[in-house]
Amino acid sequence: MTLKLLPVPYFCQNDNDPLDGVAGNVQCCPTSNAMLAAYLDKGMIARSQANGFDEPESYYKSKFEDCGFTASDRGDHEAHTQVLKQSFGIHSQWRTDVSSKQIISQLDQGFPVVCGFQYKLSGHICCIVGYFDDEGGGLLVHDPYGIRDGANDDYTYVNPGWGDESGRADRYSWGVLNKILFDAPNQDGWGRIVSK
Repeated sequence: MTLKLLPVPYFCQNDNDPLDGVAGNVQCCPTSNAMLAAYLDKGMIARSQANGFDEPESYYKSKFEDCGFTASDRGDHEAHTQVLKQSFGIHSQWRTDVSSKQIISQLDQGFPVVCGFQYKLSGHICCIVGYFDDEGGGLLVHDPYGIRDGANDDYTYVNPGWGDESGRADRYSWGVLNKILFDAPNQDGWGRIVSK
């Protein structure tokens, strides 16, 4: 059995600070990108605490204003590309043609992959942190909302946050991923490819 799991910190979106006018249950994109940033920029969590932020996600979101963006830009993948580069030194590109081979390659290089999943009408963003090959294989996903019920538009467990890590490294089979991540078998998914 092959198992690759990057030690990416898990953050829950549901306990995010709502003071910026955006409820936590719609903060999957900044939360997932914050997981990526915290893993690749080892000092991010310490800086967030030193700057008085209760959560690293709040620190990450504060960088939008520092880079000239507003709270409404937090769902814009290109805005995240700029924030990751300018604030954390992470060079990446948001793409709509990501394949399973590219995701595996990114993980083997030590890069988590933030990806867009089909969920109801609005979509959902998660952070892929590993892969496995037993039971047909698949990917290990940090879902900031909780534990997803396969390819359904529901969750078996909604994470309330505050230290609960349900949704950490959840196993998604290739069969499920071909329904909710890839538009064609194992290809044409939406995701962030890191180059440095």
